[in-house]
Amino acid sequence: MLIQVSYDDNKFDYVKDYMLDQLIQSGAISSFKRRSGWVRVGIDPVRSQRCSPYFGEERRGAAAALGLFGIKAAVSPAPVRPLSD
Repeated sequence: MLIQVSYDDNKFDYVKDYMLDQLIQSGAISSFKRRSGWVRVGIDPVRSQRCSPYFGEERRGAAAALGLFGIKAAVSPAPVRPLSD
């Protein structure tokens, strides 16, 4: 997903969502756009940093799109029986 950002020199750009944290931490951007409007870095609340990695169940991406919440492992297929003559 692309996110619109404003750099410190008042130039605008679109960046990939995974780049946003690094741009915020480095101070390279002054603001970015959310659905609710523009967020001013250092003034408005932004993403919080996790102290430790997340080890819980994945709820985003393909699993979320397919509604696979709560599934811990793939279901094994039924055994294949040989054809009898």
